[in-house]
Order: sequence, then C-alpha cells, then structure tokens
Amino acid sequence: MGAPERVPPPSQERDRKESDIRRIGAAQPPKVELLGATLLMLGAGVVTAVLSTDARRGLITEGAGSLPSGDLGIFLNILGRNVSAALGLFTGVITFGIGTVVMLLLIGTMLGLSMAISVDLLGVAETIARSWAYTPLEISGFIVAGAAGLIPVTGQLRNAPDVPRPPYHQRFSRALRWFGIALALITLGAVVETMAIAAHHMGSP
Repeated sequence: MGAPERVPPPSQERDRKESDIRRIGAAQPPKVELLGATLLMLGAGVVTAVLSTDARRGLITEGAGSLPSGDLGIFLNILGRNVSAALGLFTGVITFGIGTVVMLLLIGTMLGLSMAISVDLLGVAETIARSWAYTPLEISGFIVAGAAGLIPVTGQLRNAPDVPRPPYHQRFSRALRWFGIALALITLGAVVETMAIAAHHMGSP
C-alpha cells in the first residue's frame, strides 16, 4: 500500500488561499477607484463648464494670448505642470484619500473652465481639431493617478468576509504601479501636445 496523502494543516491552507486572493486582486485593474475618479473629475468639469458663463466672459475679454512655440522648453513646462497635478492626485495614499478627492475636483473644475473658454473662442470643431490627440491622454493620466491615490483607502474600507484585507505596503505597492502608468500617459500626452503646438505654429501665417 502507498503512503497516505499528506494533508496540509488548516492554517497553512488558509494562508495559501489568502495569498492567492491577494495576488489575483493585485493584478486586476482598480475598477471602483477608476470609476470614482472619473465621476469626480469629469462631473466637476461638466458642472463648471455649464455654470461658469459669467466667469468665462471676464477671462475672454482679457484676451486668449498666443500659443508658445513647440520646443523643449514648452514640453518641459507642460510635463512639469501635469506631473505636479498627478503628484497632487497621488497624495491620497497618505491622506486617507482626502487629497486625491480635492485634487480631482480642482483639476476637473480647471479642465471644464479651460475647455469651455476654448469652445467660446474657437468653436467646438476647432477645439476638437486642436486637442483631440492629446487631451484624452492627459485626462486618462489624471484619472489613473486619482485612482492610484484612492487604492489604499478603498482597500482599507473593503472588508468582505471571504476576501482578506491586504496590508498597507501591498496596497501602496499596487498604487505605485498604477501611478507609473499614469505618468506614462501624462508624458505621452505632453509629447503629443508639444507636437500639436509646433504644427499649429508651422501652419500659421
């Protein structure tokens, strides 16, 4: 007769299952956080665009100014501004999500106002023609950065009986990976925006 099959202790089996659940969860996209970041930022943008008529008129009367040339300095300016905003969105990892929520609302408000001003000055068609290539990249980067900032707090709040709560360092590591994706999107958006500015100047009389 063969030797009896060795059965692992219940505690070891439980630890293995918890490890598998955490590993699978870490590999999945943060759907709830992405949805929350999208609703907060785009919601603030839409509300601002609809309600800011008087403010837009005051800003438009000051003049739109001229576009800068698309060189390395402009790229670094765009990248620095957007990375700073992304870092603000990521502060939720140390502020229990509060910093991220505030920055999502602030950035959404600024985006809504700037897009509304652009439509007032240039019209819908021209605004889309100038910004379609880079705006989705930059907005997506901000949303992903916001979702990354929310990962630790949402992981702490979730407490399903069959899903163990991952420790903070694992949640932070997952947030950091998604923040890296956000930075990649923002950097690509800055490259495309700089190229768009350069192309606009080359086509200008």
